[in-house]
Amino acid sequence: MKNTHNYFLPLFLLFSLYESLISQDDEKIIFAFQMFRHGARSPVFGIENNMDKYHEHWEENGELTFSGKRMLYLLGTKFRKRYNNFLSNKYSPQEIYIKSTDSNRTIESVYSYLQGLYPAENGVEIKEEVRFNKNITYPPNIKYQNDFDEIINKYNMNETGNALPYKMNVAPVHIIYNGDHDFDLYNENLCPYRDILLQKSHSSNEVKDFVKKLLNDTGDLFQELEPSNDTNFMNDYWTIYKYMDTILCDDRDQRNYEYLKNNYGGDNIINILRNYSKEYLDMNYFDQNFPESDKEVGIVSNSATMKNILSWMENAKNNEANNIESYLKFVIYSAHDTSVGSLDHFMRTAFGSTLEDCNFACTRFLELYKKGENYFVRYLKGDNSIKFDVNYEEFTKNVSKIVWDDKKVSEYCKFNDEEKKEENPDNTEDKKTPAFHIMIVLIIIDIILLLFVIAYCVSKRN
Repeated sequence: MKNTHNYFLPLFLLFSLYESLISQDDEKIIFAFQMFRHGARSPVFGIENNMDKYHEHWEENGELTFSGKRMLYLLGTKFRKRYNNFLSNKYSPQEIYIKSTDSNRTIESVYSYLQGLYPAENGVEIKEEVRFNKNITYPPNIKYQNDFDEIINKYNMNETGNALPYKMNVAPVHIIYNGDHDFDLYNENLCPYRDILLQKSHSSNEVKDFVKKLLNDTGDLFQELEPSNDTNFMNDYWTIYKYMDTILCDDRDQRNYEYLKNNYGGDNIINILRNYSKEYLDMNYFDQNFPESDKEVGIVSNSATMKNILSWMENAKNNEANNIESYLKFVIYSAHDTSVGSLDHFMRTAFGSTLEDCNFACTRFLELYKKGENYFVRYLKGDNSIKFDVNYEEFTKNVSKIVWDDKKVSEYCKFNDEEKKEENPDNTEDKKTPAFHIMIVLIIIDIILLLFVIAYCVSKRN
């Protein structure tokens, strides 16, 4: 009997593992939505004459760096591996839809990502009878067509049949239109009332206490880096942000801090700034942008997007049920930390998931799965760790219950929706239309009579 138990336990564990693997394989992904932050960038504020406040050289404010581009390229390769059996190897407009905020760093980020998602070797080819026909493949009416021959020969494009060098893929990126109340509505510039709330939080006692500690530990550093007659200049929220954000960007780009080392105490001051930068950015993200008490910001920012996601998921569900292979399977949003944060905020309100910080190239994604005859939704971070799984019906119910319509979003943000009415208050323009038409007719008659008089006078003179 004792020996039987010894065999039973490993057999039971083996069976459990097998059952687990079978159940995992039974999961079939049918739709995915991904939102990611742009890659590493230069400081958003404070670059003058190509130098930041710590005397490090940059080309421009808020631009994606080379390391930032690599971040997103590698992220794209990771998701190619994840979705390799789900998406086509080549870009297909039926399968994927791509959006970005209207910012250089988010647009460049998503293009870098797409280079990884659709590797160059999987690009399109061109038929032989077309690629050798210069009248078709060469731009018309341009001199020096021999230059094109050199380019074609350089990349062996006629020999390999590649439409583009290295068999590159290209895909369209749609820019988010702010008037759609899309997720970037969180941006305070796009939501006037949110700006008012932010201004209040920016002047909180927590921020003031942070500044006191910072100035106490750094001495005259900031006063010397940014001379000002106002001794309270560091009380401005965006001045603090400028210095703390710059440290983050310099660190990510592995700057040497030669100016700080030579003039302000070597590595010690750099370590102090790094520690305060981390503390400040955490405070900025969790307490200033997404306070625990404010449940509306995620709803305002994501109502339009979440309604779209429900529609995309329902469409994918119907196509899968009808064995339709080609449909919208993957939607990508390239955005900012506040965009990803507000999505987390929405999910926390709807499902109680955690709010986590979002560094460069962080990502969140929602996936719709079919398992057996049931569907469920999974919310994940970029490292594939699951924030929650929820039954599809419960997901749609919770989301539908808290999303706002455009009218409510407009009321919250205090958009001036009366502008169109002001252009035509009480349809007064329509009421004046007959009188306006009569006036036009009279003017035309006057002009005709004047022309007759002029013609008569000319004929008399002759």
